[in-house]
Amino acid sequence: MDGRITTTDRMQLNQILMGTRTPVPMMETIYDFSSGAGSDRWAKRNNVAAPPPALNETFDTDPTGWVEATSSQYTNISAGDGDVWTIAGVSGNYTALQCKFTVAEGAYAGKITSIGITFNGSSQDSGDLLKLWVWNISAGSWRQLGSDISLGNTSNQAYIKWTAWGKVYADYIDASSYMYILYAHDTSGKYLNVDYVKLEIVSPE
Repeated sequence: MDGRITTTDRMQLNQILMGTRTPVPMMETIYDFSSGAGSDRWAKRNNVAAPPPALNETFDTDPTGWVEATSSQYTNISAGDGDVWTIAGVSGNYTALQCKFTVAEGAYAGKITSIGITFNGSSQDSGDLLKLWVWNISAGSWRQLGSDISLGNTSNQAYIKWTAWGKVYADYIDASSYMYILYAHDTSGKYLNVDYVKLEIVSPE
C-alpha cells in the first residue's frame, strides 16, 4: 500500500488468503505518450543552468527555453521500441526533460498510495547520473523520487523508481488534474537518449 513490503504486509496477505480479512482492490493507471501527445500529455526539453528549475511554470510559459517535442519525437518516446529522442547537451548546462500529464485521479489524490516513474534510455557516457523529480504543488518545489540512476551508454535500458512516502499525494496533482515529472541529467553538457517514459499511479479507488 505504501510501496514498501514489510512483515505487516505478509501478515495481511495471510489473513486475506485465510478469509479473515477483506482485500482492498488497488487500481493502477499508466500514463505515457502512446496517446494524447500534445493535447493532454506534453513533453518539453531544455538545458537548465541548475536542475531542478525553480518553478514548474517555466514548462507552460517558456521564458527559459522549454521546447515541446515534435510529432516524431513524441512517437519516439511513446514505446520502448529502440527509437530515441536525443536531447542535445549544452556546455555548462544540464539536459532536462519535463512532462505534464493530465491524470484522472484528481478526486482521489489524497488516497494515492504510490507513484512510479519509468525512464527507458541511455546517456552520453556510461555511469552518467539521472535524477527523477515530481512537482509538489503545495510546497512549490520539486521532490526527488528515489536515488540517482546510473545510466548506460550503449543500450536503452529501463529504469523504474517508485515512491515510499506514504499517503501524501494530494500534493502532486493540481486543480487542473496536472502532474509534472522532471528527468534531469546530473552532469552538465551531456546528451540524453530518451526511448520511453511512463508515469504510474496506484490508488485503492
